[in-house]
Amino acid sequence: DERIKFEINIEENLPDIYINKIRTARALINILENAILVPCSHPYKMIGVEVRRAPGGIEISISDNGIGIKPENLPRIWEVGYSTNNTSGLGLPFAKRIIEDNKGSIEVESKVGLGTIVKVFLPEAQYDGELGR
Repeated sequence: DERIKFEINIEENLPDIYINKIRTARALINILENAILVPCSHPYKMIGVEVRRAPGGIEISISDNGIGIKPENLPRIWEVGYSTNNTSGLGLPFAKRIIEDNKGSIEVESKVGLGTIVKVFLPEAQYDGELGR
């Protein structure tokens, strides 16, 4: 029912990454679904997706202009079952586990009333000159 605008920026010539594609895609979908579902007090919800080169890999940023997360609640978003949005509370803990299983990292920045940015780092594939990895 909400008006949603997406802005997507993907840098060209990104390095190769070596990940479990299906599970990592599901983790990123969970993050994106959170951005879509979060309440928003603006006339439209703005969701940004940016993929860019980072030292040693790539960074994927997903941002929204939703209501944000209170600073005291930020550490709890990684707890299974915790939700600020009446959801199952499984999405972010799953995403964190999958990103870390793929040797990456995830962090969240949020300001109440302004929105949230989730940054995912995935390392560049390391090739040994043989059959790939």
